[in-house]
Amino acid sequence: MAICIKFGSYNKKYKYMIFYILIMLPLHYFFGGLFPDEMKIEYFRSENYPKEIVIIDIFNFLGIIIFGLIVSKFEKKLLQNKLKELDNLSDTKPEIELIHNNIIKKPTFKIKNVLLIITLYVVNFKLIDLSNFVFSLSGLDFWSIEIAFLVYFNLKLFKNKLYIHQKIAVGIIIILPTLMQIFAIIATFKDDEYKIFKVHKWLVPIGIIGFLILYFAQAFLLYKTKWYFEFKFISEKEMLIYLGIIGLIITFILSMSINFFQCPQNEFSNLACTVYKNESEKYFDNFSIFFGEIWKNSRTIFNNIVNILIVILKIFFTAFHFYFAYLIIKVLNPIFLYCSNSLMYLIVKTIIV
Repeated sequence: MAICIKFGSYNKKYKYMIFYILIMLPLHYFFGGLFPDEMKIEYFRSENYPKEIVIIDIFNFLGIIIFGLIVSKFEKKLLQNKLKELDNLSDTKPEIELIHNNIIKKPTFKIKNVLLIITLYVVNFKLIDLSNFVFSLSGLDFWSIEIAFLVYFNLKLFKNKLYIHQKIAVGIIIILPTLMQIFAIIATFKDDEYKIFKVHKWLVPIGIIGFLILYFAQAFLLYKTKWYFEFKFISEKEMLIYLGIIGLIITFILSMSINFFQCPQNEFSNLACTVYKNESEKYFDNFSIFFGEIWKNSRTIFNNIVNILIVILKIFFTAFHFYFAYLIIKVLNPIFLYCSNSLMYLIVKTIIV
């Protein structure tokens, strides 16, 4: 009897998805907010660290620059060694014609265009992050619809054909989570948990439309990044370095703009401004409070040093996260990055349960 259903052959390119998930799981367990503090080792609980709003991103993007430079230098050294081996081989066997110089594709991108795409991506990425975790609009993000935007730009920019089984899969991915999200929003209005959009119902359509616009922009920017990898031959290391530089500039300017201004006393600032110096003095983000949370006089020197090392480790994991994200986009495509995140969240929720 013929086998009707079977697993396809393993694609070696999927290893980047595995590496990405293996990086994201410890990043979220030790340093993120997906796992509750009760499941974490005491050193990694959120109470020991400053709130991650803007200032922490300065160090994350700085780490991305350093990581990108190290990986780029390491790869160049490997390439030089390989070319030397080929040259030595050509000396010993002159009948072998080497063509490695001809097959190396030279970049053809304009740096200003790449920087524009990265700038828009950083701003868009941070707006999604702030809307979810600072302004408490996370219940309104219909994240599953992003797959439709990704499929659209995949067809638009790369002319890839969408087969019937793929259409069915995309439909299931969109319809089922969207229905669940609608039921979740209805349930939110019936429970006692405070949400700003429960008090101000006009925020519901604005929040939903806002998230859809942000996800549409994110899908376009991810596929435009894929387009630069595919047709302009920019390397993921270069893209990583540019991302770090642009992100560092944007977050530094933003953090300096908000550092010296206290939040006024109103409902929205009480929700968004969660960085407190004392009961009457609060900020959206503040440098002195940030460093004061990392190095506390009430803790032992050993504990403070451990906390600093953990923050450095988080920066390192964040750089790895973006590096493998770019590899997935380059070698596969942004839909696989979407799938990797979905698999990671499924694993996290399973572990929590």
